[in-house]
Amino acid sequence: MSPQAQTLLLCGFSAVTMLACLLLFLSLKRDNAALRRRAQADRDAFQQSLSSFQRSLAKLQASLAEREAPAPVAPAAAVPMESMNINKRSQVLRLFRRGESAEHIAATLHLPRHEVELLLKVHRAVISQL
Repeated sequence: MSPQAQTLLLCGFSAVTMLACLLLFLSLKRDNAALRRRAQADRDAFQQSLSSFQRSLAKLQASLAEREAPAPVAPAAAVPMESMNINKRSQVLRLFRRGESAEHIAATLHLPRHEVELLLKVHRAVISQL
């Protein structure tokens, strides 16, 4: 083979190699652009999910804050309650016979409601045994 043919063959081979490199470069550039678009779409979806989660969390925090808010204290609860003596017991039973509710009796006589309810339960149990 002549030196001119070898040079021509070498130039042709270099041209084909450069063309292959150019095609490979363009292919990689296209794939890179597609990956960037996909990554951006994933990032947008994540941001949307995060925003939705943050709104839900804010609603839950507000709901929790409402439930943890201290209950208003009734003025009657601040008054010290007296213990129940025989006179108070008879007054409770008299008001009960008149048809008053346990809450009304407790408020009227300044007694704890649970004590009035207990006395009425005991009274009903004794009456039922007679």
